[in-house]
Amino acid sequence: MGCKCRNRTTRLALYPSTPAGLMKIRLGGFAARAIEVPMNTGIDHLPRRKQDELARVVAILREEFDLATAGGTQAWRRNARIVRIILFGSHATGRWVDEPHTMKGYRSDFDLLVIVNHKRLTDWSEYWYNAEDRLNRLIIEDTIATPVNFIVEAWETVTNELARGHYFFSDIAREGITLYKLRGGKPLPEPQSLNPDDARATAQKHFDQWFESADQFRQLGMTAMSKAWSNVAAFELHQAVERLYSCVLLVTTNYRPNSHNIKFLRSLAEDRLAAQRRLLDTKFLSRAPKVPEMSSGDRIAQMSQFDTRCQ
Repeated sequence: MGCKCRNRTTRLALYPSTPAGLMKIRLGGFAARAIEVPMNTGIDHLPRRKQDELARVVAILREEFDLATAGGTQAWRRNARIVRIILFGSHATGRWVDEPHTMKGYRSDFDLLVIVNHKRLTDWSEYWYNAEDRLNRLIIEDTIATPVNFIVEAWETVTNELARGHYFFSDIAREGITLYKLRGGKPLPEPQSLNPDDARATAQKHFDQWFESADQFRQLGMTAMSKAWSNVAAFELHQAVERLYSCVLLVTTNYRPNSHNIKFLRSLAEDRLAAQRRLLDTKFLSRAPKVPEMSSGDRIAQMSQFDTRCQ
């Protein structure tokens, strides 16, 4: 689909007006130094099944949020709104894995950032537990095949972190795909650059704190195992793994969601580590000397010499 707007960006919103969800794509421009959806492909790179699943997920999040905030008397609750729902991670960048029936046995999750207009609306038990429970039931029933993870942050928090150069939210702003946007909502501010020395100092501080904490729980778990305290060992080692995933996220993004779901933390951490590996591989390959081409005969001779030396 072509785009004739000046900056050649795509604004995408989901309007789930049917059970399967009705998708509409709107094209247009926006003011300089503002980000509407910093992607130029929308979600056309996803299979139609996944597009329909996302439409249904967005509809459920909006429905459950409306139910949770209905009847509020306080001004902030009466005016409760979802400002944006943004797809990020492997499904946004096109690097998802969907191989549950192979030896790999892995299926990438949908990772979503839900932005609300007041910090109190991020309370999980009050406003988001029912949405999470409903989505989990649909996944168990296989109505939705792709697992769904979502985090909720206030608009003020996100915009402040973008202004500070927070790299977790900056990556989402640059790579994410907006699935829903409140009509008349403001554009996200452009992410600012973070001082490298400050970033390194922050990462080191997170590593020192969380790696040490993880090792303490690991040692407690090993002690419990030596005494055959299986339940205690399982709990302590679970805590160790959770802290290791948190360590990876905080070191690489300076952010960890307010979640104890190890599967969710693992999904986020693996995405970050994969991104780091791709970056390192790119830098290594760009500096590595070129290997001269070899004929098939030369390769066979070289392998024969290797086999002789090994005997």
